[in-house]
Amino acid sequence: MSASVRLVKPRVLFVSKPIVAPFHDGTKCLVRDIASHLDAVHPVVMATAGATAPLGSGGAPAWEVAPVYASSGHFTPSLRENLRAALWVGARSRADVWHFVFAPNPRSSAVGRVLRTLRRTPVVQTVASPPRDMNRPEKLLFGDVVVAQSRWTAERLRAGYPDGGSAPRLEVIPPPVPTIERRSPEAVAQVRRSLQLEEDAPVFVYPGDLEVSSGAERVARLVAPLTEREPRARVVFAYRQKTPRADEIARGLAARLDPGKVRFSKHLGDILALIQGAAGVLFPVDDLWGKVDLP
Repeated sequence: MSASVRLVKPRVLFVSKPIVAPFHDGTKCLVRDIASHLDAVHPVVMATAGATAPLGSGGAPAWEVAPVYASSGHFTPSLRENLRAALWVGARSRADVWHFVFAPNPRSSAVGRVLRTLRRTPVVQTVASPPRDMNRPEKLLFGDVVVAQSRWTAERLRAGYPDGGSAPRLEVIPPPVPTIERRSPEAVAQVRRSLQLEEDAPVFVYPGDLEVSSGAERVARLVAPLTEREPRARVVFAYRQKTPRADEIARGLAARLDPGKVRFSKHLGDILALIQGAAGVLFPVDDLWGKVDLP
């Protein structure tokens, strides 16, 4: 007599910000891209009530949605939303593995450590972006396995442990880059028109934050010599309003620069269409805090 055995895939809960649009946040994109390409496990992502998962290649939802959060929030969930998430994970999660994906800080990591101890659930912890201070990694890392997205981050986390032997298992896995659909000529032309860019103007794009690192300031100093050498060139600062300071900084930069040579756009609808039609991307990065390790 033969019996058929149905294998049940392990359930993996991604503990993160709500995985709902808009996807202009590195942590959201990281979870979305990993969860939508998993075959050996059953992914569960934290979202909002009414959120739906995209369909996978087989026509079934790419992941299971857990309606944890009250709203999609902004780049940093509120204390109340974080509390909702912690209570849900501690009391309602039935996953076999928890995969925490966030920029570690002592308070959130302490909560994760307590939840892991109480529920005795195996934990993978991905360092979504490097913390400001890596001198005391034992206050930040609590996973059975910790994933850093660059050797730079992994080496600095290891160096924070005095003897090295007390460090957790630390793996380096670069962030995924999914296949990007090529934009149509009409889409490229439309985004240029929306920014009032001349059809034949060579466009240079700064697609970064204004208030984190000195990237925007460095590009601002480049505008004058660049446009003196190529008068038709235009520089677009395509930024996110990551904090309330972003618009203030944008106004300050705009006041210093030739308005005919620069454009500022907040949360551009299709930044990839702009980049596809650009002559170059200007993205100097001197600080990885608040960013995916490979921007």
